[in-house]
Amino acid sequence: MPIHFYKLGELFKQRAVIQKERTPAWAIALGLALYAQGLSLRRTALTLAQLGVRVSHVAVWYWIQSFADKWSVWNGPLPERIVVDETQVKLGGRPCWIWAAIDPATRRILYLRVSRERTLISTMQFFQELAHVYGQWPKEAVVDGGPWYQGALFFLQQTKHNWMVGGIRNYVERRFREFKRRMKVFDCSFPQHRLDHGSITNWLRMFAWFHNQNLVLKEVFGIS
Repeated sequence: MPIHFYKLGELFKQRAVIQKERTPAWAIALGLALYAQGLSLRRTALTLAQLGVRVSHVAVWYWIQSFADKWSVWNGPLPERIVVDETQVKLGGRPCWIWAAIDPATRRILYLRVSRERTLISTMQFFQELAHVYGQWPKEAVVDGGPWYQGALFFLQQTKHNWMVGGIRNYVERRFREFKRRMKVFDCSFPQHRLDHGSITNWLRMFAWFHNQNLVLKEVFGIS
């Protein structure tokens, strides 16, 4: 077992992500990493069982909730220039929208939000929450030509916005393809007959944290 999962498990215990260690801390760290990389809850539990750790897929789900509830995911400085985009996914057979802010320099996910609609109001709420989390507004947001962005940023009058096609936006769109694939697994495991903001937000926070950690590892080891 790679040593960093033991270290990560110990860090989880220090941060109270793990309170009652019925399952080894390293196994919880590995389980979260496997799920974030694309395994379903059941396949994650099966993989852990092959390593001698027997847990249910529901236990893996509770690890996600505990992690996201206790770990500070949105941290660090807010860059002056961000890329913002949104995509539609289906939960429980009903459409909803995932909004994302990404740092174009590092490709770090800065913030994620789920909403039932894509309107001027929901767009304004996204930017307001982003500013609240980081304590400041971005100076520039790269967006597409959607009227919800034009109207929201006009009314907020806090951030300059530029319209762009291609470039870093292609990377954002690739991230959203991964979101859609993963959200299908999420919804199959725990069908969302109603928009449970708490559980979906926790899933998004966990996904973003492991995504950002992978970027750090790639930089350290020189992986493109």
